[in-house]
Amino acid sequence: MVSPAIYSQVKALWLVATSVIVIGYQFGINLGHDSIWRDLFIETMRENCTAQIHAVLPNPTPVVETLKDGLDSTFRVHSHPLFWQQFANALLNLRSYGVPLSDMIAYPKELTKKYEYQLENSYA
Repeated sequence: MVSPAIYSQVKALWLVATSVIVIGYQFGINLGHDSIWRDLFIETMRENCTAQIHAVLPNPTPVVETLKDGLDSTFRVHSHPLFWQQFANALLNLRSYGVPLSDMIAYPKELTKKYEYQLENSYA
């Protein structure tokens, strides 16, 4: 059970968000739990109809499709099929060379190379 205060605080934050990044969370899709958060998220994002939503998961398709269906919107829900640990390591690696995050986003080629390296070497 979620306290009403927490529920209200989360909703208030989501209502003013310009972007929401869902990292590794599936809202209990296909598992039958966490529907309270999925329902709140969809309800709130229907009210906040300008926020861009990014799903970062190894397989974001079920989450993205559920959100698109719930929001009746395909243009503001974005799929990012990434493994978070390897992506975070790639970000940190570039950051250690002094590359600002804005450059990583504007010129993602180097970030992509670092991510692919992390994937190749994470289970070696």
